[in-house]
Amino acid sequence: MTALLAAAALTGTHLCAAAQTSADRPDYVQINLGAMTTEQDWWVATTGYAASVRWGRPLTDTWHLQVGGHAARNTEGGNFYERRALGVDAEYDFDVRWLGGYPAAGIGTGMARTAMRFGGRTEAGWSPYISVNVDYLWPISRSQTVGAEVRYTQSRLRRSDVFGPSRGNPGMTYWTLAWRHTL
Repeated sequence: MTALLAAAALTGTHLCAAAQTSADRPDYVQINLGAMTTEQDWWVATTGYAASVRWGRPLTDTWHLQVGGHAARNTEGGNFYERRALGVDAEYDFDVRWLGGYPAAGIGTGMARTAMRFGGRTEAGWSPYISVNVDYLWPISRSQTVGAEVRYTQSRLRRSDVFGPSRGNPGMTYWTLAWRHTL
């Protein structure tokens, strides 16, 4: 128990010190554009477009907190599958430089709204999700960074009576290009 309290005190001290020096690590906005693929057949094409906007705040030199949302849509004929989400991510920048850039990875959670239209009927519902992502980022100036991101999300649709029991846990993969601007 004493070790746990000591670890908590050390972590709290570290985060307080990081917050006091946040002027050295300014906030940023990150925009991602690309494609998404679904794991399941939703009566439409399994690949569609995706976009996201996130506001980020570095907590330390390696840990960032990102808040934002994403939207994705697959369309075929008059039918569609769509997901919009709001969430929060914790992202870790690895201290490894390769080809002028560096890798990053994160984990997040939030709420997603899934909607679909099949046969002229539209159904929608909100559900929690979790996500993991892997990025590779290249700084091109002091305030600009570009990169690529692969993000996998898994959600739990609560309305399985509407979406069907076999479609109760839809997974989606986002393949996007990123642009980060330091504020």
